[in-house]
Amino acid sequence: MKLLGKKIALKKQIFTALALTGILSVETNLSAIAAPAIVSTASSTSSVKQLPGSRLPNSVMTAVRTAIARSTWTAPELWKVVSFEQKSWPNNCLGLGQSDEACGEIFIKNGWRVVMANGQEKLVARSDASGRLVRLENQNNPINYLSPSLIDGVKKAASQRMGVRPELLRVIKVRQIYTNGCLNLPRPGEGCTKINMPAWEITLDAKPQHVVYRTDLQGNQIRFDQEATKIANTKAPQAVAQAVLQKAAQDWKLPTSAIQITKAQRVTWASGCERPTFPYPCDPFIESGWQVFVKAGAKAASYRSNELGSLIKLDQTTR
Repeated sequence: MKLLGKKIALKKQIFTALALTGILSVETNLSAIAAPAIVSTASSTSSVKQLPGSRLPNSVMTAVRTAIARSTWTAPELWKVVSFEQKSWPNNCLGLGQSDEACGEIFIKNGWRVVMANGQEKLVARSDASGRLVRLENQNNPINYLSPSLIDGVKKAASQRMGVRPELLRVIKVRQIYTNGCLNLPRPGEGCTKINMPAWEITLDAKPQHVVYRTDLQGNQIRFDQEATKIANTKAPQAVAQAVLQKAAQDWKLPTSAIQITKAQRVTWASGCERPTFPYPCDPFIESGWQVFVKAGAKAASYRSNELGSLIKLDQTTR
């Protein structure tokens, strides 16, 4: 009996020890499970890849979120920073200029490259040091955000105007703009709501010329843009062509719609010697830009522009 009692006592001790060990084991496993969740929550911002000693300015983060939200038509708060690094860019287009775009050759120091995600997709943005300039790497071609029905509607409208089969029309450029309720293209006697709504400007290749249309985001409104179509059929960048039309309209006291660009060509010229002052020698420097020819009825003229269209002068040599 004493031996049996000792065996029972020993079994109880072993059971108790195993039970305690089991409890400790369960507690240890629970701690191991809980720990990553705590770390994950605490490191949600510290897990963002960054260069040592760098910190993404709030102004840049806000500007990038706003740009992505506008381009994707989503809420800004859905986009979180995945990684960022400091970068410098070769011009004010942040190295993402379009083929027909004149970019200012201004070296952007200490800019940023930011990767953002919303749980479904990632977008990469570039900015200057403060976030005043922002461009999206993944969105050089916004046509990805146009629905097939919207594109078909624009092609149908252009087909009827140009007498070209819709399947022969090709979208070559898409740009997001902001307009009033009439897409800033009011019809006679039409009242337009004064709102700043996003819209699309779509350029189609309808050989041998280009045509430009504006549409709301859903494609319910589609309107032909006559002035933009004239500009699209010149070789000059849009900013240059628009500035020349406005200068000619001011000089001739005519609306820009009455003026046509007949030719545009890239030119260079020597500058700085218009009024040399003796005895100092003339030190010319070479400028590059555009020579743009315009006409309106019997009137015709030529203008010179710098690369950005910020300086326009009447070309006296052609008068």
